[in-house]
Amino acid sequence: MSFKETIHKHSWRIFFAVLLVVLIVLLGWFVFDTRNLYRAGMLRPTRGIRGGYVRSQIESPTEIQDWMTFSYVNHIFHLPTTYLGTSLTVQDTHYPDVVIGQYAKSKNLNDADFVKQVQGSVSQYLQSAR
Repeated sequence: MSFKETIHKHSWRIFFAVLLVVLIVLLGWFVFDTRNLYRAGMLRPTRGIRGGYVRSQIESPTEIQDWMTFSYVNHIFHLPTTYLGTSLTVQDTHYPDVVIGQYAKSKNLNDADFVKQVQGSVSQYLQSAR
């Protein structure tokens, strides 16, 4: 075996060893980061103890939060797609796929106050639909 072939053979081994180390480091980082997100409450499991899927139930408009999109709120409360846009005079070309809190900030509105307006509008619709 020539010197050139030996170098070529070893360079492939070194390449795969480095690749393996990088993959192990990435896997470790992913596991560490996922555990930190879970501990911080930013990552919630989607399966219950028995392995069945658990669907987050929002039962009251008071549970609407600023991270939700108008589309999500429409879906959860079975609202017509244009209802919130009309009742709150939402003027955004991306409606209903706009995050409520981001919309409030873009219009220089107080997040908490705007979320309360959304909650009130949904409550009003639900009462009128009864």
